[in-house]
Amino acid sequence: MITTEDRAEILTSLRGQSVQEATTGGGLRAILTRVELLSDDERYRWLNTTFIVGEGEIDEETEAWWVQAYACINEVVEHAPAIGKALPEGFRQADR
Repeated sequence: MITTEDRAEILTSLRGQSVQEATTGGGLRAILTRVELLSDDERYRWLNTTFIVGEGEIDEETEAWWVQAYACINEVVEHAPAIGKALPEGFRQADR
């Protein structure tokens, strides 16, 4: 569970794989994942219908890990999905 700065709760789930990296310095694992984010908070309902993929790394010695995530947005449909909400202004990186 993630709690945002504005006190919304977002259920988080990661599914994917990690593979051992060829390194000389220790145990690192590369991550490829699908990130699922779900919220019943009206401000974040758009996450419920957003497909998110990620890539990152796990340091097995420290158990620290990071994932850089990318949102795949369906821009072909004419209407927003019924269970979702429009994306927040400025969400797309291409718009910046």
